[in-house]
Amino acid sequence: MKILIVEDDPATRLYMEESLASQGYAPLSAPDGVRGLEIFRREHPDLIFLDIQMPGMNGLDVLKAIREERDDVIVVMNTAHGTEELAIKAMRLRANDYLNKPVRHSELLPLLAKYRAAIEAHRAAGEIADAIVSHELVMKLENKLLLVPRVADYLASQANLGPEKDTVIGVTLGLIELLNNAIEHGNLGISGTEKARLLEADPGAHQAMVAERLQSPELAARRVHIHMNENRECCEWIIRDEGNGFDYARFLGNLEAPDVLQLNGRGIFLSRFQFDEMEYQGCGNTVRVRRYKNWAANRVDSTR
Repeated sequence: MKILIVEDDPATRLYMEESLASQGYAPLSAPDGVRGLEIFRREHPDLIFLDIQMPGMNGLDVLKAIREERDDVIVVMNTAHGTEELAIKAMRLRANDYLNKPVRHSELLPLLAKYRAAIEAHRAAGEIADAIVSHELVMKLENKLLLVPRVADYLASQANLGPEKDTVIGVTLGLIELLNNAIEHGNLGISGTEKARLLEADPGAHQAMVAERLQSPELAARRVHIHMNENRECCEWIIRDEGNGFDYARFLGNLEAPDVLQLNGRGIFLSRFQFDEMEYQGCGNTVRVRRYKNWAANRVDSTR
């Protein structure tokens, strides 16, 4: 991945540069939005970490300019306390994720791994012919988190969603979040609180808990069921895990809270911006998401 950091705080920028360098990357960086755009246009990065609050050209202005020129670059907003409302505006402007300040290895490194896998899978996918009248696909996925980016990219690329590159990568990222949730929180029963605590302590501790849960024959035997339906108007994915579900009505009601970025359920919060409709069903172990092919014209903010 080619990575660009646009961050006006020198200490944060240096910390991120050193963190990325420790993972083998040679990140580009800029101290403000104007120079960040110059580097973006010259170097064509795959992933951008973009500060929201900067003097002169702020992060929202930079994001708007980026999306006017490129739809396939992944943009992660750097958010500080008090910028939650701006972060939500950024998500509506098609930012892909957010990173809380102060930036920590426990949050930064999992983001790198997730997006590296998504970008590699997207590059490997072939183009889909524009001649589908209707299309149905049924899959059954084992509890293998390493397969999730490839499965998500396959599901997104199987849908003929149009020529815009951001559509496929955006749907891929949304499906990654939902499939990860179905495996971790659904089939393996790892709560959001447990996951946050483990990632805070050590990213390896989370992986160890996943491995531990997979030692249970009952949990390991569970599967994620995926049903994709496509027609000329839209594509719909129904994802069902075999877990116990959750109180989705209570959680979805909290999505309008002022401190929404601090809530557990990051995957649901992020994925809802990638689809036109999202609906949880039954006890909460089934989610239906839909993306219209004429995305801009049919966009509705519907999460139930």
